[in-house]
Amino acid sequence: MNLNAKTILNHKVVAVVNLLWAIFHIWIAITIEQDYFFLAIVIVFVLTFIGAYRIGGNKARYVFLVTGLLYLVPLFEGVIPTLISGEGEFDGWYLASVIWLVIFAWTLLAGTAQWTGLGKSESEASE
Repeated sequence: MNLNAKTILNHKVVAVVNLLWAIFHIWIAITIEQDYFFLAIVIVFVLTFIGAYRIGGNKARYVFLVTGLLYLVPLFEGVIPTLISGEGEFDGWYLASVIWLVIFAWTLLAGTAQWTGLGKSESEASE
């Protein structure tokens, strides 16, 4: 398996990773949060990532860019405070915050790949 930038930033790979993370949040919304508003938001994200997987190309990159910017809200509301406080190091919240941080960065990199040139081969980058 070749794990180069082109493979990692492929719109289908990024869409599937975000889709799996969103599906996991459906379980969180139902069992932990018990909040239907949060569930509705997560379902919108699931449908968005299914659409990004299917449309592909630069349109999917715009979806990832918007999603990455929307991810800034939970980043400052929950992830960074959890990582700074160190609370929950052994109950899974700390690990979930680290995973979320990786997915946030991955999504934002995929959303900006068309401008940064990340994930392009040398022949594509020289054009």
